Amino acid sequence: MEPLKIGVINRFYPPDPAPTGLAAAELVGFLCQRLPAASLTVYATKARYAPGCAEVTDGAARVVRLPSLYDGKASLPRLAASLFEGRALARRATKDCDLVIALTDPPLLPLWVGAAVRRYRRRWIEWTMDLYPAFLVAAGVVGASQPFYRHLDRQARRLRPNYMICLGVGQRHWLENHRGVEVPTTLLPSGICPVPPRRAEENPGRLTIVCAGNYGAAHPVRALVELIERADPARFYFVLALHGSRSADLRRRLDGHPAVEWRERLSPEDLAAAAAHFVCLAGAATHLCVPSKAVTAVCLGRPFLFAGSPEGDSWQRLGPAGWLIPERPDGSYRAADIDAALAGLADPEERAAKAAAARFLAARLNETQASAFETIAAWIEAGGPGGLQVPRP
Repeated sequence: MEPLKIGVINRFYPPDPAPTGLAAAELVGFLCQRLPAASLTVYATKARYAPGCAEVTDGAARVVRLPSLYDGKASLPRLAASLFEGRALARRATKDCDLVIALTDPPLLPLWVGAAVRRYRRRWIEWTMDLYPAFLVAAGVVGASQPFYRHLDRQARRLRPNYMICLGVGQRHWLENHRGVEVPTTLLPSGICPVPPRRAEENPGRLTIVCAGNYGAAHPVRALVELIERADPARFYFVLALHGSRSADLRRRLDGHPAVEWRERLSPEDLAAAAAHFVCLAGAATHLCVPSKAVTAVCLGRPFLFAGSPEGDSWQRLGPAGWLIPERPDGSYRAADIDAALAGLADPEERAAKAAAARFLAARLNETQASAFETIAAWIEAGGPGGLQVPRP
């Protein structure tokens, strides 16, 4: 019997340090060990997400990289290129493999995968990092009433995966309510990471707040700017290593601020040494994406300040380890809420309590990941609907 061929699709993959690629590599590494008789291939592009390299062991998987048509930050060229990249990735993986595990980058990748698996009669696991095309409306790229968006939305409702991996309860409920999706689902937050050795903070007398990674359409510029402008520079210090479509605007607005330091990237040791992490999500993007930054902070035993909706999975799951700065209906933030979050962080007892909550939640997150990986592997091994079974070695 031929071995089951499993394809994993994502635009980025290690050594590029994209969070989605790192998450994919962890699952691939687990499946290589758990299902040794299966053949795993990763399908990615040659695009770069951010500076730096990730050291990840992903087992015996083969990696196929297709050309990237555009690697810049501009929204419309990036979206246009993603249509071609997503189609190429989907067609290559579904032609080669019996089962496809597709993340949601490039944007609209699930639409291409959904069409391809129907054509080639494959099985499909969708891992919903971001929910397109709805996120295009939240980001202001298209309007909800435009024919282009309405067509994409109809396609998203029509093309159903056999299995889903969602980032949280809220995201799963959104899919059930907006797309009517009712398939086996596993909840698996993104951003779970190992804890490096923790060193002392670099700025004695001031509390370091870090923010690293992508700062794009889902991340309001005003959230971070207003926090920094209201923070006392004698008590707080901000270390930022940001890229993405809104990072240039942030650099411009924070240029010369005495409590801001910009770096190309932050190591896991840098992140673990911070007093707290800053995480934000635009209210319109709630459930459409779930910031991995909050999960990473908690896994490192660090509390976080969260600017966004309390209804989102980040706050619902991890709230005991953070301070909330709720977004108001008009997209603004109350100065009193920002001040209260900063005052809580400055209080040694409250900060210690939040850090203890983060360590407790980190243990739960690692248990959740181990259980989710096993559940996914068991579904694949059993064949799921249609009897795709892994031959025993």
